[in-house]
Amino acid sequence: MQLRKLGNNRHELTIGNYLILFSYETPVGLLDTTTGILTASASQLSCTTKKHLNEWVRDTFHNETVFASNESIQAILNSLTVAGEEYLRS
Repeated sequence: MQLRKLGNNRHELTIGNYLILFSYETPVGLLDTTTGILTASASQLSCTTKKHLNEWVRDTFHNETVFASNESIQAILNSLTVAGEEYLRS
């Protein structure tokens, strides 16, 4: 797991084959580096968070962009965290 600061209130977290963009404390984008599919938030976002997401989408190599709710992105993130915790326990 690695956390990288991309700018003010904008961070990218790497968990396994996934890159997750956080704007402030909210995960708004998720890239599966094995498939190249980038999942971006389709939820109502503030102007600054939209800017963070748009810049990340523009600057991140990917094959396809799909849109999902913040809840869906959070559910994927929760499943990665659970899998990581199980891996660390074994």
